Amino acid sequence: MSGIEQTLDDVCALIDRVPDCSVQRCHLESDRAVIEIAGELPALMALQEVCLAANADIEPWLRRNAQVPGAVVRQTLFPRVTPRDLIDHGSLQLLGIHLAWGLHRLRLLSATEANRFLQRWRAGLVEG
Repeated sequence: MSGIEQTLDDVCALIDRVPDCSVQRCHLESDRAVIEIAGELPALMALQEVCLAANADIEPWLRRNAQVPGAVVRQTLFPRVTPRDLIDHGSLQLLGIHLAWGLHRLRLLSATEANRFLQRWRAGLVEG
């Protein structure tokens, strides 16, 4: 498995840790990953914010007042995988970093688990 494929698998596993959100399918396509997700509105709204922080495209853009509460919503993430600065796998890797930090902050990922990803991605570690 290539480094980009491993990063994609890791990011999808982290997305699956977000309550009320799941990855339906994912694949690599030229210079970006395609990650199809489904979930409840609050979870996907939170994930949108993580995508913004990681500079990862997401479609469609959800608006809180435009959706039916409790309905399952589908979105597609399009993080770039091209290297930039010290980031080997572009916004896909940044998405993983922000997910690891956020999931740890919400106590959905232990410090040991989060740091395993963060060390590999050369990102700031979390404290236990």
